[in-house]
Amino acid sequence: MISKLVGKRLKELRVSQKLSQETLANSVEMSRTYYTEVETGKRNVTVKNLKRLTDGLGVSLQEFFASPIFREDTVTFNDTTPSRTDYYHIGTEK
Repeated sequence: MISKLVGKRLKELRVSQKLSQETLANSVEMSRTYYTEVETGKRNVTVKNLKRLTDGLGVSLQEFFASPIFREDTVTFNDTTPSRTDYYHIGTEK
């Protein structure tokens, strides 16, 4: 789920700046295919590549993660077993 939230935030920033996926990807020397997979949540992005993208969008990582998109009480992570769901409670240790 976190990869989908990251992708949603990237898309929100990209669209607000009227950039195409290709234009943004090219501006940070990233393949459009890779960027598209990150934006759609199909691929995890490394911190290094996320930093490249936020720099290309003109926002800091702090600004990126300050979005209400990430302010959910519970972020759910699913593994490959459909019947098993692990929960990570933000701000609490489990």
